[in-house]
Amino acid sequence: MTLEKKTPPARRYSVQRNGLFGLRPIKKSLSDVHKGNLNLMETEMRELSKIVAALKDNPIYALSLGSRELFHSNFLGWMFEKYPTMIGVVYGGAVTGDVTVRREWHNLDLVITFDAVDERHAIVIEIKVKDVPRQEQLNSYDETVKRILPGFTAHKILLSLVEPPWSVNDDKEWKRLSLAELGLKIQTKIVDADLTSDHAAIIRLYAQLCIDLGALMVKVTAADMSNRDYFFVKKDRIKENKVVDAALTDAGFAATVNKQRSSSLEQAIASALKAASGEFFPFKPEPNSGLANTQPHTGASIVLKLPGDFELDTGVHIQNRQYRRVLSFNRFAVPRNAIEGGEKDIKAFIDATDQWNWMFGESHQGGWFEHPQDGFFKGSERVPTAHLANNLICRYAPIHMYQYTTIGPDSGVPVGELVWAVIADLKYAAQLLSCKEYVARFEHWPQGSRIGG
Repeated sequence: MTLEKKTPPARRYSVQRNGLFGLRPIKKSLSDVHKGNLNLMETEMRELSKIVAALKDNPIYALSLGSRELFHSNFLGWMFEKYPTMIGVVYGGAVTGDVTVRREWHNLDLVITFDAVDERHAIVIEIKVKDVPRQEQLNSYDETVKRILPGFTAHKILLSLVEPPWSVNDDKEWKRLSLAELGLKIQTKIVDADLTSDHAAIIRLYAQLCIDLGALMVKVTAADMSNRDYFFVKKDRIKENKVVDAALTDAGFAATVNKQRSSSLEQAIASALKAASGEFFPFKPEPNSGLANTQPHTGASIVLKLPGDFELDTGVHIQNRQYRRVLSFNRFAVPRNAIEGGEKDIKAFIDATDQWNWMFGESHQGGWFEHPQDGFFKGSERVPTAHLANNLICRYAPIHMYQYTTIGPDSGVPVGELVWAVIADLKYAAQLLSCKEYVARFEHWPQGSRIGG
């Protein structure tokens, strides 16, 4: 493959919307979308405020703030030890014989063991309240359970506040129980349980905490509460989004929802990558997600290992309204600021290596990168951007550099096409990394050097 500058026919930069990632393409302006829902939104906001007020009025909520998952495992462990009949809220069968409850055992939040007539049983509970469930973590716990509980029939339960980004109940190993469902089951079970009045009052408060937290998440994640013009919202956008985010922050769960958003997008990208895996051969793109400065981010990248323990990384990174193409090469030290060399050195590096194939463009004017494109924008002569006039290349020193286009209904990448954009760009990245001429330019770059450094 020989890389040449092409001049394809000019066409509009945006492409037909597919509605991927399960989001509706937004065809109306935001003001039109929300104008008719104003009274509904005001009602929803009042209900949100009531839920947050109820949480703050619950002393058990105040006690839970110090350590979310540990608090729940300790409380449930105490309740199951003190009142084994309450185990029925997580297990449908009969609990007989001696019951042993272990907390934080071999990194498992709760393990309850008991002997039935003809076999031994273990109830394993993984608790995710502040954090988001991850499938690979549960898979690792499967191995732990086999190792530490040989001969036991294991019943594995994921107790979580937010919906996992994959269908847990399709998994033969784990079943999900939402925190709200747990609260309702406790309220029902406590009626027939032989509890002291003081303990009953405390357990009822805990059950209400679970129910209220579940209600908060339902309100926040409902379709009419999350009709946003882009996936990762900023707090200064749209009145109702500001109120929702403020309520989450007030309740201490803003990061939880942000993790769910980024994790859900990561799962959608992972599924699309798996479906198109043959088109990246011989590479295997890796998706990722997380939080940076409290803001959710998601992406995927292809890493090419070169002789001498060097790595060339071409990736896509999504955060806030930015859709970024990221380039990393650990033989080039990205300068942190103008004193270290700044943008001039980065530009010289890209001129000599990438030659503006993966990057969007070597110049931008009036909010556009004027440059023939490939990947998601193939066939376009320009890409919209919000880069500052004097800022051509952004950086995460000492390795990462990137350029970005915007995300939104009328911007570079529509929200409903985020997954499609990532897949199209990574296919293009695989083509670049398969080109010997392209890779050779990086291999010939001197280790650790910078122009003027």
